[in-house]
Amino acid sequence: MRKVFAKYRSLPEAVKASLWFTICSILQKGISFITVPIFTRMLATEEYGIISLFGAWQNILTIFATLNLSNQIFNNGMVKYEKDQDGYTTAMLGLSNFATVLVFMLYLIFHTSLDRIFELPMSAIIMMFIGFFFSAATSLWTVHQRYKFKYKLLCLVTLIISLGSALLGVLFVRLESVGLARIWGDTITITTVGLLIYVLIVKKNHKLFNLTYWKYALKLDLPLIPHYLSMTVLGSSDRIMINSLCGKSYTALYSVPYNASMIMQIVTSSINSSFIPWTYQKCKEREYKKLNEFSSILLILVMVITLIPSLFAPELVWLLGSNKYSDSMWVVPPVSCSVFFMFLYSLFSNVELYYEKSKNIMIASTGAAIGNIILNYIFISLFGYIAAAYTTLVCYIFLSVLHYVFMMKICREQQITEPIYNVKLILALSIFLIIYSVGVTILFDKPVWIRYGLIIVILLVLFLKRKLLLEKLAIMKNKH
Repeated sequence: MRKVFAKYRSLPEAVKASLWFTICSILQKGISFITVPIFTRMLATEEYGIISLFGAWQNILTIFATLNLSNQIFNNGMVKYEKDQDGYTTAMLGLSNFATVLVFMLYLIFHTSLDRIFELPMSAIIMMFIGFFFSAATSLWTVHQRYKFKYKLLCLVTLIISLGSALLGVLFVRLESVGLARIWGDTITITTVGLLIYVLIVKKNHKLFNLTYWKYALKLDLPLIPHYLSMTVLGSSDRIMINSLCGKSYTALYSVPYNASMIMQIVTSSINSSFIPWTYQKCKEREYKKLNEFSSILLILVMVITLIPSLFAPELVWLLGSNKYSDSMWVVPPVSCSVFFMFLYSLFSNVELYYEKSKNIMIASTGAAIGNIILNYIFISLFGYIAAAYTTLVCYIFLSVLHYVFMMKICREQQITEPIYNVKLILALSIFLIIYSVGVTILFDKPVWIRYGLIIVILLVLFLKRKLLLEKLAIMKNKH
């Protein structure tokens, strides 16, 4: 332990910060994940469906109500206005709040019609906008802390929000067994912490309105709105359309296995985060052979990772949702398979971003989102809520193909003759996973030892190949 602590103390501050930010992210998602089985057992499926529907609309409306200012463009501004970072942060808070108030006023004017679309009580929408107003302060402050590698206070605040939201949610649901009670817990926690951080930000700089900063941010941010919206729609439209076509109970039945399937995305997102700087470095040095080799190893690793939730589907669904959700375990395999294609399209889009072709990314995400809405409408109507899992898979495959086409166009423009990625391997893995996502469902009705045997084989392969994988990941971290 002394050696571990000595090694930790010798790490650069940036590396320590990166480590703690990762731990924070895992804790935040972990606490949220742990509370799912609590709420599914305390609430009726229809009431849990309200929580899922609220989350889906929240993901979409936050794009317009906050402009997602804490995303990419905030870091750009921190570099451009390095001498006035506090002023820029306050101005972004003011711009976000202005957008929130404007969108809320529009909602109040048209709320009668909009409430029929949202299929949520007006009180829930009001709580959502209160959350938007104050969470903007927390989001911007969080990115500012990350930018400066200040991780101690950030970790504490993240833990307070995660635990506070979970504990208050459980308390309120226990007192009042309705889905809105869970939302109250979230809103109170977010508002309380957000208000304190709001005061902290404004205390450093009072100027919420700065025309120069606002114009700069809007110029960069507005073209990205279609991309943000498209990717959010791709991840949320299934729950909204299931609610509209089937009802809130079915929204809950879909959401529980969907959350179970997305467990592995935490791992694949971390892998991609480490791979992005290494990809940029290899593209800069035009060392595409190494990029091809390393990406192939990562693709195999991600493929193996995405196999596991499907084999555990009956147990995962029972753990998260109890027996009343058991019929929804068929959702897990196609959504788990989607995680692989999420990682795959990110490999292609990393190259697009390196060569600053963000317009291509917007076209691809918009096309996939529109396709998802159309397919959901057709197939949910015909086959029920489980069809949404397969439309999600089809759309992420389509997104991967589009990004591959755009990446190849860049390769021709940049006169890149070496293959950046191993297309034959990608095709083989993709075909295997698609067949697997359908075929594994046959095992759900078979003796449990068959699935467990396959799980043991997969884990054994990972264990035997652990040194190779760790070596490759170490090289990526050391050479970016």
